[in-house]
Amino acid sequence: MWNVRPGDKVTLARHVNWTVSVPNLPVYGEVYTVRDAYVGHLNGVEQVGIRLVELVNPQSSMTSVDGRPKIDEIGFVLKVFRPVISHKGMETLRSLLTNPKLLRETNPLDVRKVKVG
Repeated sequence: MWNVRPGDKVTLARHVNWTVSVPNLPVYGEVYTVRDAYVGHLNGVEQVGIRLVELVNPQSSMTSVDGRPKIDEIGFVLKVFRPVISHKGMETLRSLLTNPKLLRETNPLDVRKVKVG
């Protein structure tokens, strides 16, 4: 799993047979922008979820972890998505792989701070 943030671009990692009944569902092959990320529960298991800028769904009544009802927009489980790597991201990755000193000095989980060029 990666550290997803609002504004990140994502795409489905595979075809998904959605079991939720909402009007707007992600489609394999399309690129989406993360609107927000949250921790929720799906079938009693804690999951990271995201909502997408391009897909807004109506509010839905759900049950919160403590059993109280809550109204919220349904999101999508992060694990079925993958990040979209931009051209700049590919340049950063190439720089890290071809410069061992830079690779040793960089936290591999946070390549956003690496300066290319």
